[in-house]
Order: sequence, then structure tokens, then C-alpha cells
Amino acid sequence: MSEHDELLLARVIDACGDIDGRVKMQKIVYLLSEMGFVTPFQDFTIRQFGPFSRSVAYTTDVLRDSGVIVEDIQALNEDAGPESGSQYFYRVSNELKDLIHNNFQLSCKRMNRSLEEACSILRNEDRGVLEVAATRLFLERRSIHRPDSVEEELGHMKGHLRSYFDRANALVEELRQDGWLN
Repeated sequence: MSEHDELLLARVIDACGDIDGRVKMQKIVYLLSEMGFVTPFQDFTIRQFGPFSRSVAYTTDVLRDSGVIVEDIQALNEDAGPESGSQYFYRVSNELKDLIHNNFQLSCKRMNRSLEEACSILRNEDRGVLEVAATRLFLERRSIHRPDSVEEELGHMKGHLRSYFDRANALVEELRQDGWLN
């Protein structure tokens, strides 16, 4: 992957303002691709948390290590100690924000839409909603089964996130109605 391609991930983070978590970043990049944005991240496979790209994970590390993006870590429950887990937040470094914003763009194959417009739809959704929506689309796009089989598989894979199903389904339907998805 070229440096230019790597910096496109920084542009996605810039358009989102910031992204809370690696799982959410994976889902946003996957959904942007489904929404018609041309990204260099085409290696998505299905994993525990839905669509996952090794190149997005690797590029996140490269951008963090090179100082292009900043990774802030917050304890989920400081009283419970380090075993309680952490939440990661990503943003473009202040020094490079203008450079990234002005020089790196993702083109959209649909109706000349902007990355900022797409990110404004996705960035405020809960990670669970994005995980279910992205997994649904992944299964639909790669399934040779009937739609009810997709529902059954989604239930098996993401049953623990059932409370997010209605909002995720509504999000996918809104994206279809607004012309973001086929």
C-alpha cells in the first residue's frame, strides 16, 4: 500500500472529526466502501466483530506510529483497574489536519457526494449499530442464500447485539432510500 493510500485513512478520520475505537473505524471504512467511496481497503473478511480489514488495522498502526493520527486511550472504568479495559479514540494530529483535509480526497461513485456528508451519517451511530449494519451488508453482498437466510445468519453471528438490530436495519434502509446503497 502506498503512503498516499495510507493517508486516505487519515482523511476518513478527519472527515469524522474523530473515531471512538478500532472496531468502529473498521465499520465506518467498510460502510463508506459500500456507500460508493473508492478506498484502497478491499480486503474485508468477516470476523468476530463483523467486517474486518487487516490493511485498515495495519494502516492505523502506521499512521499512529508516524504521528499522523493521535490515539488517545481512556480507561472504561478507572475504579476497576487496568483489567476493566480501555477505549481508544483516533483523530488527525493538529499539525497535519489542514494538510490531510486539503490534499487527500476519496471519490464517490454515487451522485458526487462528499465524504463529510457520509461521515456525518455514520460517526454518531453507536458502534453496535454500525457492527450489525456492516455485517448485514457483508452477508447480503456475499450471500448466495435467500434473504431469510441472511437474517438467520445475522441472528447467529450478532445475536448478542439484538438490541441494535432495529436501528441497524433502519440505518441500512435510510442509506438505500437516500441513494447511498444499491
